[in-house]
Amino acid sequence: MPDLDLFSIGEQWDWDRYINLQLGHNYFEQVAKECFEKEYNKVTHHKGIENLYRHIPNNDIAIRFDNCFAPVNLETIFNSDILQIIERTVLQGHEVLLYTPTEPFTKQDLRACSKYLRNNVRNKIHYANCNPNIFNYSNFDMKLHYIDYFSVWSVTGNIHWTSQVNYKKDSKDFLALAFTVRPGKKIMLDALKENGLYNKGYITDSDNIIDNLDDSKGRYNIRSMTDEYEKHPNFMNITPWTKAVHFELVIEDTESNVPLYASEKIYRAMYNKMPFIVHGKKGYLQLLKDLGYKTFDTIFDESYDELGNREDKAMLIAKEISNFCNLEQAKKQDLIKSVNDIVEHNYEILTNPNNVGKLFHNPINSR
Repeated sequence: MPDLDLFSIGEQWDWDRYINLQLGHNYFEQVAKECFEKEYNKVTHHKGIENLYRHIPNNDIAIRFDNCFAPVNLETIFNSDILQIIERTVLQGHEVLLYTPTEPFTKQDLRACSKYLRNNVRNKIHYANCNPNIFNYSNFDMKLHYIDYFSVWSVTGNIHWTSQVNYKKDSKDFLALAFTVRPGKKIMLDALKENGLYNKGYITDSDNIIDNLDDSKGRYNIRSMTDEYEKHPNFMNITPWTKAVHFELVIEDTESNVPLYASEKIYRAMYNKMPFIVHGKKGYLQLLKDLGYKTFDTIFDESYDELGNREDKAMLIAKEISNFCNLEQAKKQDLIKSVNDIVEHNYEILTNPNNVGKLFHNPINSR
């Protein structure tokens, strides 16, 4: 059997620590073996780009790097001696995987591949990221894979950071966490304000935060996280707030340059067993259904998922939230109880070891 060398470079490699801890094996290694459809006599892990510079291309290799906006990205890799190492590896008959699990911006990376890699090399290289529509880019002549990375990152991280906090906050109707208020998120927050809904939910925005429990490391203050919590906002314990509300408004990025993909935000809601309504890209709910999850059309009018206009979508969602908030308390409780099976279904799908973090070699809705 051949040997495999794995290179974790950039700054995000440590995101996998909790994944590996909870799964009991190395997730990056699993992905590489699934992409190459091979088992190996020996697998060697390397950390840091300097090890890749010195690599002698005698084995299959997989390179885990950061997304296109990070200091170490595909452009920096190709503008170095690593390009020659990749080419020699392929031309000697070995496999190469370019693996960037947090990268939804597929076109930027594949354009870089077309720019730097010769065709007889490019068509033998595997590339995997978190864009579920990656297979639409088949014209770049590469071996493409979709990795549902944020599901496994969210689940294993939240398992690792399980809290013993058992109390709940005062009751409100919904939770809305907008950690970074980009223009698209502001559209949704403004719609909530316009409909008088700010006092109906626990909301984070540029002015409001979820109040502190432990200031010393910022673990419960989402906007002041430090030390070991700094990189992992998804692992914050928010059960005092999830216990206090009926559902979560998940506010995803809707900027025109952001592709449609499922981020940690929706998986956090599922892991916390929350019914949800989503302000996201057109077709977001359909993507979740394609992945095996269920949504909440018995509580909300989900025709908003078919809208491409962000303002129209936000106003329709705000209207649906307002309709729910105006119900009698007993009716609200009945509605939430009626979707318990959906909540449990989503949790079971998300935490199923055979499903979480799944790698797709074909479109997710293909059979």
